[in-house]
Amino acid sequence: MKKILKFIVGLVLLSFLIPTTAAANENILIIEANNEPDKHLNSASRRILQEQQNDPFEAKTPAEREQLPQKEQEIIDQIEKYLTENSNPNARNFGPVLNKLIASLAFDITVKRENTLFSDLSGLDKIEMTSPWFETVADKSERYITVFDEPTQSNLKLHAYYVDNHSNKTAVVQHGYRSNPMQIMLEAEFLYELGYNVIIPDARSHGKSEGSYITFGAYEKNDINAWIDQELAGKPNQKFLLFGVSMGAATVMMSQEKPHPNVEAVIEDCGYYSIEQQARDVMRLLTSKLQYIPLVNKIDWYNCENELIDALNNEFVKPILKVDLFSIAPLDAVSKSNVPKLFIHGTADWFIPPVAKDKLYTASLGYKEQLAIPDAGHGVNLKVGGTLYKEKVQSFLASVNEMKSLRPQLAEDTNLLLNTEFKRNAAQTSFDAWQLSNNGNTFHSITESNPYEFVLKKYKKEIISALSTDQNGLKFYKKWKNSAAYVRQEVDLIKGQPYELSFDAYNPNPKEYSQQVIKYGFGQRLTQETQTAKNKINKKMIYTPQANESQNITLGSEMTHYSLLGRTSTVMYLSNVKLINADKTAPDLVKINEVTTTPSETLIKGQGEPETMIQLVFATHEVLLEVSTDHNGYFSLAIPKQESGTILHLLNKDIKGNTSASVVLVSN
Repeated sequence: MKKILKFIVGLVLLSFLIPTTAAANENILIIEANNEPDKHLNSASRRILQEQQNDPFEAKTPAEREQLPQKEQEIIDQIEKYLTENSNPNARNFGPVLNKLIASLAFDITVKRENTLFSDLSGLDKIEMTSPWFETVADKSERYITVFDEPTQSNLKLHAYYVDNHSNKTAVVQHGYRSNPMQIMLEAEFLYELGYNVIIPDARSHGKSEGSYITFGAYEKNDINAWIDQELAGKPNQKFLLFGVSMGAATVMMSQEKPHPNVEAVIEDCGYYSIEQQARDVMRLLTSKLQYIPLVNKIDWYNCENELIDALNNEFVKPILKVDLFSIAPLDAVSKSNVPKLFIHGTADWFIPPVAKDKLYTASLGYKEQLAIPDAGHGVNLKVGGTLYKEKVQSFLASVNEMKSLRPQLAEDTNLLLNTEFKRNAAQTSFDAWQLSNNGNTFHSITESNPYEFVLKKYKKEIISALSTDQNGLKFYKKWKNSAAYVRQEVDLIKGQPYELSFDAYNPNPKEYSQQVIKYGFGQRLTQETQTAKNKINKKMIYTPQANESQNITLGSEMTHYSLLGRTSTVMYLSNVKLINADKTAPDLVKINEVTTTPSETLIKGQGEPETMIQLVFATHEVLLEVSTDHNGYFSLAIPKQESGTILHLLNKDIKGNTSASVVLVSN
C-alpha cells in the first residue's frame, strides 16, 4: 500500500495510507480451489437456485408435483390452501384480486415475524441455537434498549448480548434475516479475539427483541446507532467496528449513510444492495411454486413480476411499514458514506448473488477493500474462508488504523436556483427571480396577473396560456395547439463544473387525446419530452460549460396537438426544481513536491487540482491558511513556526467545496 514519504523537517508529514482507486478486481483474494464446498448449500437450496435460472414459467402436472420432495410439496400445499381460502376463481375481478393476494402472501411470509414459511421456502431453516464459545466466555451480560416502532406507533424493547473484553474498542455484530445471535457467534468470537468488546443484538422482530415486522434495515439501521449510543453512555471514548451478515450487513451499511463520529469501519458480509432486488428474488421463489397449483398456473407469473412488486409496495409496504420499497438501498448509503468499508461475498451464494458485492464496492465512497470466497454459500464465508478470511479482515483493520488523517468529504448539494417555490414578487408581476414567456423566445418580468395565475397570453377574453402554483407544484396551463408557457432564470456557471438540472414532472391526464410536451434545459439547448406516466417522473440533465458563463435555465410546456376527442386545454406540473453542482468526486490527496524550513517558517510546494484551494486546517476543520493553485495545480504555502506537537492537516478543496483526504503535518 502506498504511503506518503515522511519529511523530517520543521513540520513532519506523518505517514498516510492513500485510499485505493483501483479497479474492482484488484483487491479480490481468491481462495484455492481445494477448499471444501459449502455444505450448507443443500440440495433444496441448489434446486431453488436452478429454478431461478431456468426457463420461463410453465404449468406443471399433478404427476410432476407428486415427484417433488415431501417438504416442497408441503410448502406448495400451504400456498394453495391460502389462495383457495382467500379467493373466488369465478369472480369477475379474480385477476386483480389474485395479484393483490399473491403480494399479500409475499408480504406475510417475508415481513411478518410469526410467519415461518419463508424459511421453508428458501431452505434457510437450519439455525444454530447454541454457541460453545459464548457458553464459556467470561464477562458476558444481556442488554436492552427501547426504540419507537413506526409501523405500530409503539415502543419496542430490544435485546442484545454483550461480552466485555475490557477494551476501548467495540464491535457491533448483527445477524441476518430470520436468524439469531447464536448464528453469528463465530464472527463475534473472531472479533473478540482481535481485542474488541462485542455487542450482538437480536434485531427487532427476532429472538428476544420485540416487534411484529421485519423491515430489512429500514428501521433496524437506527437500532444499530442506538446500541452504539448506549455503549458510549458508559464508555465515552469507545471506537466502533460494525459487522453484519446478510440483512445484518445491509443494516450496518445503511446505519452509516450519515457516519457516526465514533464508527471507524464497516465490514459487510454477503449483504444485498437493494431491497427492491431482494423483493424480486423472494417473489420469484414464491411464483416458482405457483407452477404446481392448477388454480393459478395458467398465468405466466414470471411475466407479472413488475405488477406484483408494485402491488406489494403500494398495498402493503407503504401503508403498513410506512416506507417505500424502492427507497431502501444499501447501495445509496455506501455511495454517500466515507467510513472505510470491507465487502465480503461467497461466489456460491444462491440467496444474494455475488454481483451484490461488485455493485456495492464500485459505488462505495472512501477507502474500501473487497474479498470473494470461492465455493462459499450464503452466510458462511468465515466458516469456509477460514484463515484467509481472518487475514483479510485483520489486514483491512490494520490499514484503517493507519488512517489518522481527515477523511475525504463531499460538500452538500446547494440549489443554485432562487425561489424554486415560485413565490410572487412584491409587485405581483412575476415569480420572484424568474422571467415568464408564452413562446420560449421573449421573456418578461412584468406579466398580467389575477389572484390565481399569471396570464401569459389571451385571445379576446379567453386565456390561452398561464402559470400558477398549487399543491402539485408549478402549473403550466395551455389552451389550443401551439400554446405554451415558460419560466427561466439566469445563473452564473463555472468552466469545467458539471451542473445537474432536475425536477419532478406530473401530467394529471397522461392518456388525454390532446397532447403536450415538457421543454427544459440550459440556454437554447432545450430537451423536449412527452410525459405519459401517471405518476410523477424525475427528470435530469447534466451540462458542463467550457468557459465561465451566464446561462438561462428554462422550464416550459407546450400543447402540441389538439384532438376533437380530447380537451381543448392541457396542464403540466413541475416541482422540486433544482440546479446543483453535480461534482461528487473529492480531490486527490495533495502531492508534496518540496519542503524547505527556516527558523521562522516551513515552505511547502506541491500540486493539487487546477484553480482550487489548498487549505491548512486543524482537526476541527478550522482554517489556518489557504492558497490557490494555478492553472496547472501548483501551489506554494508558507507555514509560520508552530508550537511543538501541533497537528495540522493539508487538504485540497475544489470549487464545489469537496475536500480531499488530508496529509497530516506535525510540528517537532
